[in-house]
Amino acid sequence: MPSSILNSDDGVISGTSGLKSSGGDDAVLLIQTKGTTAQTIDAGQRTKFPTTIGVGNATPSTSGSGISFPATQSASTDANTLDDYEEGTWTATFVASGATFTNNARDTRYTKIGNLVTIMGYLQVNCSAGSGANAVTITGLPFTSLNTTYNYVNGSSLTGILANANGFNVKLDIAPNSTTIDLFRQFNDSGTTKAVTIKSQDITDANFSFRFSFSYTASA
Repeated sequence: MPSSILNSDDGVISGTSGLKSSGGDDAVLLIQTKGTTAQTIDAGQRTKFPTTIGVGNATPSTSGSGISFPATQSASTDANTLDDYEEGTWTATFVASGATFTNNARDTRYTKIGNLVTIMGYLQVNCSAGSGANAVTITGLPFTSLNTTYNYVNGSSLTGILANANGFNVKLDIAPNSTTIDLFRQFNDSGTTKAVTIKSQDITDANFSFRFSFSYTASA
């Protein structure tokens, strides 16, 4: 094999690419390319990669150190296999029948580890047209939620600001098999916490803003 390293345990080298042993009974096995070590395996069966590796036929990153996963997940049926990692942004769109929304500020991000998705961000919007009593939802979640019975996921924002009602909590619900968030306003009624649907008429001509961060289970 041209330009290969075929070592005996005395460390004799031939060429600059191939396998190399550091010699002795406790030798370290090196995989080298053009004189640069790409992988190290020691006597304790510990493997070290100096930069990045790709799984699922993914191209390793050219910066930093870590594991690269394919852009399209190759899901494993083994519950103990990490088969996806992803970071990015997603576009949150406010929707209500008969209403028009203006996004004044939007910063929405996500991190996906396996099937667990954490979404976070800040949203500010106002309803510039339409004042009907129609429920407001947010569409555009980066991944569809798991489709199982009773798999509702909910979280609360830090603070919501709404016309004539400042400082309340916004409750966010994600139903099974969905990419939509349902919005509710939480309030205290005689010592009892209640939640009512946020409607387009609630945010007409007023900025509606809140920060949020919570996790849900994706379908894959």
